[in-house]
Amino acid sequence: MSTKEGWLKKKSPSTFAGDQKRYFVLRDLRVDYYQEQTDVAKGKPKGVIPLRCAANRGLPAFAP
Repeated sequence: MSTKEGWLKKKSPSTFAGDQKRYFVLRDLRVDYYQEQTDVAKGKPKGVIPLRCAANRGLPAFAP
């Protein structure tokens, strides 16, 4: 499976902070996000979004 990655903005958990710029990596059935692109090599994401549940709910397959 191919890997897609790049910069995105995510909503801050703080009401007053606004958006936060994060480096996202989509691979297999998960999205990892990092504070900086250089953090990817360290292998410790700031957060992980599992996508297995979405795949099991009958969503259409992504076709590039």
